[in-house]
Amino acid sequence: MTPPYRPRFDPATGLCLVDVPGGHLVGLGWEVRLAHGGLAATARVVDVTTDGDGTTVRWESEGGLGGAWHVALVAPYELTVRLEVTNHSDRAVPLTALEPFVLEPRRGGVAGLTGAPATWQVVDPGFQSWSPARTFPLGARRPAPRAGMVRTMAVHPWRVDPRRAGLHTLDWAADVQTPWGGFLVGVLEPNGMHAEIVLDARTSFSMRARSCAEGLPLPPGESRSSGTFLVLREPGRNRLATWAARLGTALGARTTAPAPVGWCSWYDYYTRVTEADVDANLAALAPLREALGVTLFQVDDGYQADLGDWLLPRATFPSGMKAVAARIRQAGFTPGLWLAPFVARPTSQVAKAHPDWFLTTAGGRRRSAGVNPWWGGSFHALDLTHPGVRAWLRETIGTLVHDWGLAFLKIDFIYAGMLDGGRHDPSKTTYETYRSGVALIREVAGDEAAILGCGAPLVPSVGLVDVMRIGPDVAEYWRRPLVDWLTGLESTPGARQSLKDVLSRHALHERLWQNDPDCLLVRKRNSKLSLDEVRTLATIVGLSGGMRMISDDVSRLEPDRLALLQKVLPPPSWPARVARVGAEPDLLVLTLPGDRRVVAWVNWSEKPEALRLTAAKADLPAGPVAAVDAWTGATYEADLAAGPLVTEPIPAHGVALLHLVPIGATPRLVSGDVHVGLAELKGEAWDESTGTLTLDVALPGTRDGSYWVHTGAHAEVSVVLKGGTARGTDRDGRWVRTESSLG
Repeated sequence: MTPPYRPRFDPATGLCLVDVPGGHLVGLGWEVRLAHGGLAATARVVDVTTDGDGTTVRWESEGGLGGAWHVALVAPYELTVRLEVTNHSDRAVPLTALEPFVLEPRRGGVAGLTGAPATWQVVDPGFQSWSPARTFPLGARRPAPRAGMVRTMAVHPWRVDPRRAGLHTLDWAADVQTPWGGFLVGVLEPNGMHAEIVLDARTSFSMRARSCAEGLPLPPGESRSSGTFLVLREPGRNRLATWAARLGTALGARTTAPAPVGWCSWYDYYTRVTEADVDANLAALAPLREALGVTLFQVDDGYQADLGDWLLPRATFPSGMKAVAARIRQAGFTPGLWLAPFVARPTSQVAKAHPDWFLTTAGGRRRSAGVNPWWGGSFHALDLTHPGVRAWLRETIGTLVHDWGLAFLKIDFIYAGMLDGGRHDPSKTTYETYRSGVALIREVAGDEAAILGCGAPLVPSVGLVDVMRIGPDVAEYWRRPLVDWLTGLESTPGARQSLKDVLSRHALHERLWQNDPDCLLVRKRNSKLSLDEVRTLATIVGLSGGMRMISDDVSRLEPDRLALLQKVLPPPSWPARVARVGAEPDLLVLTLPGDRRVVAWVNWSEKPEALRLTAAKADLPAGPVAAVDAWTGATYEADLAAGPLVTEPIPAHGVALLHLVPIGATPRLVSGDVHVGLAELKGEAWDESTGTLTLDVALPGTRDGSYWVHTGAHAEVSVVLKGGTARGTDRDGRWVRTESSLG
């Protein structure tokens, strides 16, 4: 039987034909883009070879260019495409883009794609950490930034997307979701070029995957490859997760080190942090270190004399960061530090001493990398191809890691390394320039130091960073609609958009890096977050996997909010996945040993709404289940074979955090709020002869809370804790709630 999607070349059309189950036929083409147009139409096929499940088409053009186009079936439902071009002429030829994947109606390529493309959904992973990760109808007009600085800092540093309904350019990958299943196209091996996916549904449907050569000349006798793109059908699976897994393997993703749990100074102090603040939090956090599982203590922006002067302390850090790092180690934590190594302010010592170290505009001025009110205005991008900048970076990182002893670096605003502009070495693409800068930091820091990328382009960071921010800054407020409107995007700081991107990019976790969902904020003081919003933030950040950082002043944290923090830390180790009940990612499902589930659903709306949870969404067999909301204690019973489990209305911006188990005659533990992720649960055992359910639980520290048991067919059930003490029991029908203490 012919494998699905095996390509075969059709000389009549010049396309590779791909058979799709159900009788559809799709034709794939290619194109080389030059400054004056494309080459596909004028190229002549000189040879076609087939090797197993792969086809290679060799071509040449009148202008002296030639090359090869490779299409191969590498696994069921997985194609790879690659385009190579060689300059056989006697002059350099500027290349704009190499497009190894072209699907368009004018060449007969979409004859087998049925339906209304404008209604299809597209998943956009975004360009960098702060870019919105969105799912939108292909026929829609996407929000666009209202200001160039917003585009530079949050969307794409040099491309201006047309604001037209149905026409979209995405970065790195695009997952097209259709009634018949859809497909994903994404870069797999970039070969030093930024990758774009262009979709057009204005009249019919067309799609292109391109590697951006940025007009760089191809010298005579030399070749350039587009790199490899993956075309993925994979019915019934998370295609974004599969793409991330393949990409991580290709680029050597760093995913084996455990994700850190720690404290960060930023969201309570911002740039006002002082050495005294650091010492106060060290003293407050040290007694909680084991109970919360905290290992990292990271000082954020505010310690340095100026932006760019990373080795010069501010007056509010009189001892200097080397001495502060030593005290952090003495308290039992790994010392970490924030810096923005690819930018500097014009007032900094490095900018004054080396005015030639910066990217330049066409007019010869320094290239702006953005505007930040915390820094008093604009800042500029360093030229990472300049030998002086590279030597300075080497000295700076070497001092921080090997002299000061900082084993964790948060490198921020590093999209600046991929900005376009005049450079010392103009032969490098923006992708090559960026990656060489981060690679230098990795080389100097060594493999033992952990690196967190923030404000970082996604694909070129893979294999170099250990942890990656996957959304905009969280904040001590839910959302600022006026700021969203003024910028034209929902990618400004705020808990709402941060959490949406955490769920949208969850599939990248442990495939490309450890995800950084940004910080936990649980305090009442100096916060506009309601208790429901705090619980939502704590649930998604605490349970989604990846890095967990506290960013409240622990020395002033209210006792009830410290107790809330202890309900999510240390983090559980259960695997998690993201699904949808509504139009946006809103459901986080943790799979515990056996048939136990933890399900978190976020109500993104502005009014109370109930969750309607099906067996498929919970990944459970259809049948009777019992559930408890671990935040509110609400209990539920439902037969998922007859219909969904329907909760009480969940407040706007709130979260339903359900612990679910299938039920029958035997009593079972359903839920507990000692830790809302049930991180303490080691097992349970029912003794029919004594009517006793024994819960094996263990967590560091001392904690109080409740456990809910469904009694099944038994009238009397006793609950015993191995690793804790049961202090009292309430009975309500087939439910038993036991007040308990651990530790």
